[in-house]
Amino acid sequence: MKKQIPVFDKDKEEKVWIKIRQLDANFRLDEDNHRHTYEELIWVKSGDGTQLIDNEKLSIQANTLYLISNGQIHNFIEGKQMEAYVIGFDHNFLKAYSPFPYATVAKLLDNFKSINSITFQSPSISEIDLVVRQMHQEYSKPANTSKKLEILNCFLLILLNIIQRELPDKIDLPKETIGMDYKFPIYQEFQQLIDLNFTEQHCLAFYTDKLGVSARNLTNCTKIYTGKSAKQLIIIRIITEAKRLLTFTTLSLKEIAITLGFEETSYFIRLFRRQTNFTPGNYRETNQFKVTP
Repeated sequence: MKKQIPVFDKDKEEKVWIKIRQLDANFRLDEDNHRHTYEELIWVKSGDGTQLIDNEKLSIQANTLYLISNGQIHNFIEGKQMEAYVIGFDHNFLKAYSPFPYATVAKLLDNFKSINSITFQSPSISEIDLVVRQMHQEYSKPANTSKKLEILNCFLLILLNIIQRELPDKIDLPKETIGMDYKFPIYQEFQQLIDLNFTEQHCLAFYTDKLGVSARNLTNCTKIYTGKSAKQLIIIRIITEAKRLLTFTTLSLKEIAITLGFEETSYFIRLFRRQTNFTPGNYRETNQFKVTP
């Protein structure tokens, strides 16, 4: 257990970033528990094993596509006879090479985040496997040209659209979002602002000033896509990070409170208890995680 959670970062010299690798067929504890500053899609064609996503130890299933979001805690714990690929990419990659408006592509990804994984049936299995293998083949070519990145982006968009095709059967997408795509960029920018500032800025006014919208209009927007108010989303992000720090680090409650922008530890404890029905100490005792295969 460490004081801080290791962060896997992309190559900062690259303005747009994508990386594709094939997992080893058999492994135990592939990496340290970590998070990264980009999105990851994991396609598992066959095999079985276990992985850690936040504080859940989950079975790895064949014919399943997983999404590990920016900031989530992840680790491959064990794999047996695996045939799987990992696709890491950042949002600049989607922005730079997508032939579609960024908001449209980002919305596909945002919908998938609500469930994090989809197990597919035929004929989607062969479709996804073909696309992923072609992506890996293209990525493995030595030349790193803009045309190569455009091709990889097209493959990634195909994957996201196959996911979108399956989503209505997996989750209840809010009917209120129909015809509301023009509001999604505001919601998306708000989510990005929260991720960048939630450890320092807890007040809704900071975000409405940055976005140039009223608190009422912002909450109307967030309720369309999440059913929650703008203020609730800020609190949820704070509590999510608090749970991760309690589970995966040895930071004291005071250190966690300071890390999350609270001047008084007692206020952090009250907020956490109000949102989870646990004190931070009790939550840590119940959930602190040491991964063993």
